[in-house]
Amino acid sequence: DFHARLETTLKVLGAAKAVRGSRIGLVGGGIVPKFNDLDLSEAERNRLEQAWDIRFVTIPLDEVLARAKAIPAGDAEKEASRQAAGYAENRVGCEAVKEQARLVLALRAIRDEKNQAALAIRCWPEFQTQAKFWPCGAIGHLCDAGIPTACEGDPVGALDMLLASKLSTQPSTLLDIIDFDDQRDTLSVWHCGPTAPSCAACGKVSLLPHAVDGADESGKPRFGHPAIHDLNLRPGPVTILRTLGALDDEFCLDAEILPEDGERVTGSFGKAGRLRAYGRPVRAAEARDRILTDGIPHHYTVFYREEVK
Repeated sequence: DFHARLETTLKVLGAAKAVRGSRIGLVGGGIVPKFNDLDLSEAERNRLEQAWDIRFVTIPLDEVLARAKAIPAGDAEKEASRQAAGYAENRVGCEAVKEQARLVLALRAIRDEKNQAALAIRCWPEFQTQAKFWPCGAIGHLCDAGIPTACEGDPVGALDMLLASKLSTQPSTLLDIIDFDDQRDTLSVWHCGPTAPSCAACGKVSLLPHAVDGADESGKPRFGHPAIHDLNLRPGPVTILRTLGALDDEFCLDAEILPEDGERVTGSFGKAGRLRAYGRPVRAAEARDRILTDGIPHHYTVFYREEVK
């Protein structure tokens, strides 16, 4: 157990050394409302800065939206055509893909100009009120382009995705653990649709409107803003990671994404089994107990382990 924990710790610290001095852009300024478990305290940010020179820099949403609007039509159409070619189904229309393309190009340009290694996007509620849009699909394309991008403004999620980029050549994705099946000894990972298309089983990705966009004046759910990636994660070995504090500790599982069995939730979805923690097999119930007992934040970086740098 000691050697297995030491090996994991050395990998995380080696990745941290590789990203020393990085700047992480916080698009929209921080976490989404009420998701306080995702945030870093001021003391933790100071320790990250002192130990690793890792800093978080705010990028105003207005700046991003203005930059997206100014993207030349030809560039937007070219990027939209590239994105559309990868979708098995598009339920949001061509204009929505163009808007998504503009957002991707704007964020890529801002990231390059500001020399930021990763991004965390506060994806609601301002995106819906100001742009009538969900950036989930755009986040997936940014991840596929080699830009680790977290949703819901999660700074640690963005940092963990950046660490994952030094542990695997493949893009990572930020997901929730939404279900534990004690009988089958599996857990399910999911998010509303921010995953890179290259992570999809059989390369099958659908572009859909988001299921819920808050509530209307009467209190009923509002539906329909674009756009999310609907996909099943492809089978294969993954690591499920959440660092804690200022890289003081971590929650880490190795697992296998299992083949589709017909049970799923719309969005980015996968079932994971054959769980291992620090080299030893663990049951899903053990993982659940650790999460609940220690109050682990609800976002986890998931990345494939086929190719290790």
